[in-house]
Amino acid sequence: MSNTTVKEIVTSVEELQGEIDQLKASIRDVYEKARDANLNVKAIKQIIRERKLSEAEAKEFRDVVEQYRVQMGMGPLFDVIQRGAPEAAE
Repeated sequence: MSNTTVKEIVTSVEELQGEIDQLKASIRDVYEKARDANLNVKAIKQIIRERKLSEAEAKEFRDVVEQYRVQMGMGPLFDVIQRGAPEAAE
């Protein structure tokens, strides 16, 4: 492999890393806009993670979370959603 080829590869990788840094900054900006709109960024990030899963993977994940919630004495999430979140003590 010639030095020119190595230099081209290194330069290409460095340029791509720069693009990645720019994209990460753009993503941070979008999350900041979400915060400014009083949206729950953790919930948005969870939705993004879940949308990357196949339908089977998503179902398996939900099933495991439900099992763990029950084991922790928290009850199924579906019941919590139907009842509504607990009210904060005033």
